[in-house]
Amino acid sequence: MRILNPERPPVAAPSDAPNPHAGTLSGKTLAIVSNPWRSFRIWQEEFAALAVNKYEAKAVLKPRNPEDAAKAPDYCIDEALEADLVIDGLGF
Repeated sequence: MRILNPERPPVAAPSDAPNPHAGTLSGKTLAIVSNPWRSFRIWQEEFAALAVNKYEAKAVLKPRNPEDAAKAPDYCIDEALEADLVIDGLGF
């Protein structure tokens, strides 16, 4: 897996990184990166609850990008890298 950001050099994924086709959320940690829009934070909370309660995700990380139209800061990317799967870049 390669993580790309046009303003940051590529970050090497750990050698034990999961397959991008994970198949199930059961037992996995999911990261949902949000922006400051209220509607996205509501969606983030709803999806996190669904991931845990219905699909048995072990945990959901919720890094927040404080900007709505800028790259995520390094601390957001670093937190997301702790997860098995990441949802990012959703738009309208």
